[in-house]
Amino acid sequence: MTTVQTFSASVNESALLKKMGLLFAGSDSFLSEALQNARRAEASEIKVKIEEHRLQIIDNGNGITVFGKLFVFCESGWAQKVQATDNPYGMGVFSYFFAADKVTFESQGRKVVVNSEAFMCGGTAEEETSDVMTGTVITFEGLKVESQVLVEALPRFAMVFPIPVFSCTKAEAAAE
Repeated sequence: MTTVQTFSASVNESALLKKMGLLFAGSDSFLSEALQNARRAEASEIKVKIEEHRLQIIDNGNGITVFGKLFVFCESGWAQKVQATDNPYGMGVFSYFFAADKVTFESQGRKVVVNSEAFMCGGTAEEETSDVMTGTVITFEGLKVESQVLVEALPRFAMVFPIPVFSCTKAEAAAE
């Protein structure tokens, strides 16, 4: 009698998280992803502040209602309407963790600060309180992409968005 073996797809979670860096490292695609997420959240305006080793994206969209959905690979958490029109993969936020040492998400009076390296090796991040009550603010600290690359990429990404995207450098922000 012959024994039949069956197989099914599976994922080595630890290896996947470590190797995702090969997909995203050194790329400016995380910036496009952040702008796209603001659009999906129905923002009517996006502000991008670019400094040396720091980037902040501020939108006036719906905000983040369930932070935990951000950290589930291939589960977007977007409303049915967005899922039907955009078919989001639920992977883009992971590109953020390869773009900066620390990523902070703030929305609806709450925030989550993520130490990227520790998080992608199985570490956790906790929800805290925040002063940001409307929209979403995402801060990238310890950028792994040169800020000049982002300054040059932003107009290319922003021109395809149906909403205004404003940018300023550290000097411009200080003058505000």
